[in-house]
Amino acid sequence: MGATVLILGGGIGGLSAAHELVERGFAVTVLEQREVPGGKARSLLVPNSAVPPKEPLPGEHGFRFFPGFYRHIIDTMARTPVGGGRSAADHLVAASHEMLARMGKPPIRLLPHQPHTLHQLRETLRTLFTADTGLTDEDIAFFAMKLWKLMTACPERALHEFENESWMSFMDAAHRSPAFNEYFVAGLTRCLVAAKADKANVRAGGVVLTQLIYGMFDDSTPLDRLLDGPTSPVWLTPWREYLAGRGVRFEFGQTIGAIGCDGRRITGVSTTATDGGTQTWQADHYVCALPVEYTAPLLTPALLQADPGLAGIASLASDVYDMVGIQYYLPDVDVPLVHGHLSLIDSPWALTGISQRQFWKGVDFARLGDGHVGGVLSIDVSDWDTPGLCFPGPEGKNLSARQCTAPQVAQDVWTQLRRSLMPASGPCPLPEALPRWFIDPGVKFDPTMVANDSRLFVNLVGTWENRPEAATAIPNLVLASDYVRTHTNLATMEAANEAARRAVNAIIERTGVKADPCGVWPLHTPAVLKPFIEADCVLWHLGHPWTGEAA
Repeated sequence: MGATVLILGGGIGGLSAAHELVERGFAVTVLEQREVPGGKARSLLVPNSAVPPKEPLPGEHGFRFFPGFYRHIIDTMARTPVGGGRSAADHLVAASHEMLARMGKPPIRLLPHQPHTLHQLRETLRTLFTADTGLTDEDIAFFAMKLWKLMTACPERALHEFENESWMSFMDAAHRSPAFNEYFVAGLTRCLVAAKADKANVRAGGVVLTQLIYGMFDDSTPLDRLLDGPTSPVWLTPWREYLAGRGVRFEFGQTIGAIGCDGRRITGVSTTATDGGTQTWQADHYVCALPVEYTAPLLTPALLQADPGLAGIASLASDVYDMVGIQYYLPDVDVPLVHGHLSLIDSPWALTGISQRQFWKGVDFARLGDGHVGGVLSIDVSDWDTPGLCFPGPEGKNLSARQCTAPQVAQDVWTQLRRSLMPASGPCPLPEALPRWFIDPGVKFDPTMVANDSRLFVNLVGTWENRPEAATAIPNLVLASDYVRTHTNLATMEAANEAARRAVNAIIERTGVKADPCGVWPLHTPAVLKPFIEADCVLWHLGHPWTGEAA
């Protein structure tokens, strides 16, 4: 039996670490607070939603999204058997369209084909955004120039300039048109990174934006992929079963109370079980795969003495936002809306969503709930602090999502959806009556929102220096969570998986076991851009500004 490893947290980072470790002969135990693995990626069964003998309705904290540039998590999924000779990656299906919905205006449908030249990209942008958006050719040209800067700046410039500048400043928002700010400043940051444009740093937003654009030119991988069923049944449950079959020990209902440290090494981890019992766990190595806001309270003086570099985690713990999903169960008839993701670009609460049923071909909807569910519309709410549309509040403003009760949140989101999807002529495709809905019970309303046990880490301006590497200075502690420094550089399943791989590689090196390291891959850069990036590297080292020109 190999060295023992204790993993704190059974989310995507913890499961990914367990996968890589057990396949290399380590003895792995995973401690998880919930009764199921997956963290905020898990799907849930809606309580009291089934009419026997039918099955409960599926719910989730938020919908899944697997863009084409994801590589680490896809590799792990491809190595996760789900039966019948298939892997979890075989449950991914491609979307063909995207939609930008706008209040009082027809929706913008992104073209099903992919542009293959810069000219085609520019023409696509012009077609999409100049019809009735208020955007001018000058707006489009300025945005294209900023994209070009993101694509052709050298890594050193990105780290030292983009990391320390807000998206609002980078886009020169104060001097741009209202339409430019609506679409390219506020709209992009809220939809891509669930943050405000004056808070989110350029480097993180630029990573995901440029990778999505590169994906538009790549026919080898779909730009947008989703699962063909609820997350846990088609992915997370088979993943857990595979890991357990390989020998991973899962201990659910365990809340981490403290990480013991003698000032040099980790000495053990104490937990409290659901029934109130306490226990101390020991292993040769420890993987902390907890979210940043759960990790920070565990940092004791002894831990910081052993690795002063962990002190930055405490400041990162406040850089978390609420991005919470709500599911609507449409009665009798599905309303697909678009065969892909939907972004309500000017909705007060920065809504994004997906009509799930069209992708869930193997799900028998007649066996769910009362047998009359027509479809499942999953909507993420990214802005909980802007006034909504429906409920008057203090100081003459409507209530924000955070100020609403759960039923009020459901009603306001539904109203924003309907107003954003109202066609130029004819009725709204969504029914007026509020359908059955569900919000993760980890979001507590008392009666308004008071807690959310699954928050989203957001890369704010100047926070890279506070983010730790996966390998800490403590010889038997590594980190495997989405706030760790990674190529992905955005709080996603991909970042959590990459962080886990880096953590496992550190354990392999420290133990000296004869095992291949985990694959860790940089983000894709098209070959055509490399001369421009190399030229900017020369300019950077000479102290000169970016020009966007090749040498």
